[in-house]
Amino acid sequence: MLRIKRSRFFELLAKYRKDPDSLSIQYERNSSNFRINREIEANIIKELKIEKDLIKNKDIPIKWYNYSYIKDLLEQKYSQKVSLPTIIDRAKKNNFYFLRPKRKANN
Repeated sequence: MLRIKRSRFFELLAKYRKDPDSLSIQYERNSSNFRINREIEANIIKELKIEKDLIKNKDIPIKWYNYSYIKDLLEQKYSQKVSLPTIIDRAKKNNFYFLRPKRKANN
């Protein structure tokens, strides 16, 4: 009926047993928890642009983005912690993503 998981149910049950009159199952979050700061997003795009320039330069033997390097760079240079899937997602949304060619099957 409540459409909640078992752990959430027992969490609510414990609150109910502690103080039945003040129990509320009303959703309390005011903002979404999956948004990142605009400054962080700008830094991700900035570093992706730098990486793209390196990839396009034929003198440097880089062919693919190194998203883990960008993640580490954001932590060291800007003190901003971002997950790897977030960086990859921003790369895809801003056309900084290259599909790797599929391997040919050896017969």
